[in-house]
Amino acid sequence: MFKRFKKSKKSKISSLVLGEYNMIKGRIEKNLTTYDKAHYLLIDRIDEIYSNNEFTYEDYVLRRNSLTVDRETKISVFSSIILGVCTGVISAYLYDLMKFKNTSNEIYTIIILSILNAVLVIALLLVCIWIGDKLCNHINETYPDYFNTKDYELSIIENKLNELDEKHRQEKEKKQGVKNDTNCTAI
Repeated sequence: MFKRFKKSKKSKISSLVLGEYNMIKGRIEKNLTTYDKAHYLLIDRIDEIYSNNEFTYEDYVLRRNSLTVDRETKISVFSSIILGVCTGVISAYLYDLMKFKNTSNEIYTIIILSILNAVLVIALLLVCIWIGDKLCNHINETYPDYFNTKDYELSIIENKLNELDEKHRQEKEKKQGVKNDTNCTAI
């Protein structure tokens, strides 16, 4: 059922891209290239790798916003399944309870049990949403390619690009700080 045990085509692509990222990162650290050239080189290389496999970086940019929607859909599916099972069990229990209860106030018993059932269903709904979220997180962490391998791999790439952006921004701030310090000393 889970594809984790087979080396998928997508994970090979991801390895290629991460290898390119590490190579370019090394070139930046050794001052063999500038950040801007490396950044565009990496994006071009990602584009080339994914275009050979009919999936480009632009496709990811277009699909990035749908990741959260997909996650919410998965949570609601898990929650619905869990809620359905729990509601069935509680309803069967309450039916058995009403069946064996021989009191003169059957109407009051039915009303009280109906209210109790409604409260339990609401509580179960909240618990099921929480459980669905935890289950989704567990599956995404344990089997990242179970739901959508492409989005998972491309989110790794996006994180790597964000790391490059952050490092570049920090270097610019350092250089700017050095310039400001020299200006202050000159005054």
